[in-house]
Amino acid sequence: MNLRKLLLGLALLAGSVSGAMAGDGSEPSLLIYISPHEYNHEVRIGAHPYYTAWVLRGPLVEKAARTALQPLFREVDSCDGSNSADVIVWLKPQLSYNPALGRYYVQIKAQFHLGNANHLATLKATGQYDGFLGSVYVDSQVQQAYADAMQDIVRQYAADANLHEAIRSGLAKGITRSPCGMVPLIHNP
Repeated sequence: MNLRKLLLGLALLAGSVSGAMAGDGSEPSLLIYISPHEYNHEVRIGAHPYYTAWVLRGPLVEKAARTALQPLFREVDSCDGSNSADVIVWLKPQLSYNPALGRYYVQIKAQFHLGNANHLATLKATGQYDGFLGSVYVDSQVQQAYADAMQDIVRQYAADANLHEAIRSGLAKGITRSPCGMVPLIHNP
């Protein structure tokens, strides 16, 4: 009898924990803003002229960011310039490669804004991934490095109670949402 009560209690506890982790629907929606420059201009990494590769950072950062941020927000989408959401995160990626170590290094600066483009916080994270520059897997290796950095951004976001409170209080005030394309025009530190 006691074992049955214990198992029932554990099942109820597991259900309430998973429900709390999934959220009650009060999570904000999120748009990811990445400069169009990151989608249109490749960067050269390596040691010129011997070991080089050209990498388009925008799609790689976006894929890593979507995967990492999806569990924390009700909706995650990309900024197309005119859409809006409760929160907008502006991602600024950096990328380099050390041919002596065979290692990709990335840095992401994530600026969190309310939907009205008011700046809330800036989080920074680095990531790295070992791989060969001459490989056909350069893009996937760079994406793994960005995924590493985005996991650190997610950890920082989850631990930042002040940021969560600023988002909650901003949304409670009934903000007027601006188009996400306004973020780089309004706030560019």
